[in-house]
Amino acid sequence: MDFSITKEKFIINGQEQPLLSGEIHYFRMPVSAWEPALDKLVEAGCNAVAYYVPWFVHQPQEDVFDFRGTLRESNDLHKWIALTQKKGLIGILRPGPYVYAETRDLGLPRWFTAKYPQSHPTRFSQGEYQNYGFERYASHNNPDFLACTRRWYQAVMAEIRPYLAPQGNVWMIQLCNEIPGDDNMDENPLNLGIGDKNGLFPTYLAKTYQDAQGLSRAYGKAFEALEQVHPHELREADPKRWERDKLAYYYTHYYPIYFQRLRAYLGELPKEVTLFHNAYNPKAISLHVQNQQENPWLNVGVDNYYSLFGNLSLREGVYFCEYGAQYAKAVLPGNPPWVIEQECGYWHDYPQAYGPELYIYNLWTFAGGWKGINMYLFAGGVNDPDMGFFGTAHNWQAPVDKTGAPTETYASIQKSLADIQKDYPVLSAENRYDIALGIPTDPGLIWTPLANAAKEAYFALRMAGFTPRVVDCNTLPLEALKALPGLFLVSGECMPRKTQEKIAAAIAAGLPVVLNGRIPTRDEHRNPCTVLAQALHLEAEECAFGPAEQEQILWDDTVYFLGQTVQPFRGEGTVLGVETRENAPAILLGKNWAVAPFALENLFVTLAELTGKLMKKLGVTPLCRTGRYLLPIPKASGHTVVLNPHPCQVTETIGLPGGQVTCTLELYSYQIL
Repeated sequence: MDFSITKEKFIINGQEQPLLSGEIHYFRMPVSAWEPALDKLVEAGCNAVAYYVPWFVHQPQEDVFDFRGTLRESNDLHKWIALTQKKGLIGILRPGPYVYAETRDLGLPRWFTAKYPQSHPTRFSQGEYQNYGFERYASHNNPDFLACTRRWYQAVMAEIRPYLAPQGNVWMIQLCNEIPGDDNMDENPLNLGIGDKNGLFPTYLAKTYQDAQGLSRAYGKAFEALEQVHPHELREADPKRWERDKLAYYYTHYYPIYFQRLRAYLGELPKEVTLFHNAYNPKAISLHVQNQQENPWLNVGVDNYYSLFGNLSLREGVYFCEYGAQYAKAVLPGNPPWVIEQECGYWHDYPQAYGPELYIYNLWTFAGGWKGINMYLFAGGVNDPDMGFFGTAHNWQAPVDKTGAPTETYASIQKSLADIQKDYPVLSAENRYDIALGIPTDPGLIWTPLANAAKEAYFALRMAGFTPRVVDCNTLPLEALKALPGLFLVSGECMPRKTQEKIAAAIAAGLPVVLNGRIPTRDEHRNPCTVLAQALHLEAEECAFGPAEQEQILWDDTVYFLGQTVQPFRGEGTVLGVETRENAPAILLGKNWAVAPFALENLFVTLAELTGKLMKKLGVTPLCRTGRYLLPIPKASGHTVVLNPHPCQVTETIGLPGGQVTCTLELYSYQIL
């Protein structure tokens, strides 16, 4: 098999194909079940198999490695990989050091955390450093953790090197799993390298503030030497500035360096082998924007689990299947958008996982813009004593059981993959966009209210009939910005000066823009900056995001429930909506722009109606018009994919660019018009 990855697609045997993979945990199954499970994977239509290689399983003691099944038959990694190769599958190998995978201690060996307790993340509180988070955990950049990880990686590579592509079938290797873990608030001086001017935290401060004088000016507190500065001192001096510095430190500096170290530990690799990592949900893509910029060789995918929020619904389906794909495409240009862990059966037994629901979820995923999936968990298993986070059973309501036999959802999974392959040219075609959604790309965005505000804005636009293209206004050139059909821009109080200038220039050139969330009052360094506000003749007060009990606005005799704070502002234009309690402006309309400085939270369909009305005022209308049930996705190819993600038959009239069509779709089905 020949396999390669471009920036937009997966190439298998010389042509674009979807990457269709299933996750199987060989270490949780008897060896006798391996081949039946792999056969079912192939029969389902998969061309790849993914599997963790857990550190604690294969190195149970510091000086003991088992890759041949000496201590435990299911540890025979050589036999497993040879079998995946025999089946003609692309191998996706995931060696940690963290694997999570519902294992005890997230995959770390207990001998390590027992021997190196000082590797644990700490936070300075009440005059001392205190451990926090998971009981047995180690900071990713702790020196002892790195030394032991290097030895682990070297041991794995010594075993798998004969199986690496192109001679073998291991085409992809994952570096660690689902950062940040417990590191994102770590203040442990050992882990941060405090006291060493070449340490991680001191080098970040030097890169950002040049010297102690620059840091002192920024924080309004005297510091003598950068290498002696502790995070808690900055946190106490200026909490808001430190919050942004903390996120910038971890996501532009700490983690990119960690991935560079892991890459080095693997040794020299064939150029055909791709290294990758996973964001643990679509909003967590924000944790990897700067990581991929620093490490362009790192392929980044996403985990999609709608069952964490309940059964499949319009809101969660749009988030995982559509918003995530468009977000990844916009801010991770180094690789095609793909799902490294795709819902394939719930990790709990209640509610029941239904095959038709999993069927439409897979179809929706590809129609929404993803180019590949790895279904987790494709085969169930059993945990040895003290192996599993949840006890002995590890079923996941998977389509294949621990013996390799199909379960009740298998046929639906198989049908979904057959339909994806049949209709892949249409499903994978670029969407036909009618509006752009501008979202921030601040480091660690997921930890701020803006992450949810952006997700909710996308959903409101979708429910108003639009097909949004997600864009990063920080990097999009002015000419490309001016060419957009319209821009719905989600902003916080901070926006880079250059971006404010660019948005102001685009509005002056006639681009219809809605400024949603907050009117920015500061730049990316938290220095006062009102370039955009001044261009629109606005004055705005700083106001934190957050819930506001019974917050409502009135527009055209209709009261809309917000439940979110509205930023106080004044300006020239037509007041469309007012806060019902304060009678203060909530929506202001200018010539070709509007400001709606509040976060959307779609508890009711009325916010989607409000969003549609606002865009209509600016002359921006959707390509498709539908009711509340069927979901059309117009494609640049001229087709429209219509989805029914509901557990009942739906008949609805859809307005398309070529006219109206009445569609009747059975439960959990799709149609291509």
